[in-house]
Amino acid sequence: MRVCIVGAGAIGGLVGARLARSGEHVSVVARGENLDAILRNGLTVVEPDGSHWSATVAAAEGSTITPGQPLPDGVYTPNGSFEYRQGGRVAQFTITTVEPLQYSAECAAGIAAGTTWSPFTAGVVRVAVRNDGNMGFAEVTYLDCNEASVLYVSR
Repeated sequence: MRVCIVGAGAIGGLVGARLARSGEHVSVVARGENLDAILRNGLTVVEPDGSHWSATVAAAEGSTITPGQPLPDGVYTPNGSFEYRQGGRVAQFTITTVEPLQYSAECAAGIAAGTTWSPFTAGVVRVAVRNDGNMGFAEVTYLDCNEASVLYVSR
C-alpha cells in the first residue's frame, strides 16, 4: 500500500511512522523544522517507556494551492470516484493512478496559451465511465505536455 500523510506533525508523524515500520510505502508532506528533521532523521517515535525508534519515509515540502491557479510542480496520484450530472443524465467516473502523474505548472500555463494540451509530463491513469447502462474504460499514458497514448475499451 502507498500512503501519503499531509501534515506530518505529532499525529500524522506517528501514523506515518507506524505504517512505514509495518512495511508500507509512506510519503509525508511537512514544512519548516518538521521537514528538516524528517529529512535528516526520518520519523522518530518516542515510546511511553522512553525508548525510541525511527522510520524512513519519503518527504516533501508542502505548498499552498490557490483556487484558479496552477498547482505547483510535483507528483500527483489522483484516485477516487465522482458523478457528473447534466439534465436527467448521470455519468459515473472512477479514476485510478497506475503510475504517479508528473505535473508541470509550465505545461499547465501552456494550456491557457494554447501551446500545450496537458499539464502532465509522465504517468498513467485508468478511468472507468458508466452512463446510461454503458461502460467504458480508458488508460492514459502521459509522455509530455503534448503527447499521450490512450487505450479505450467500451462494452
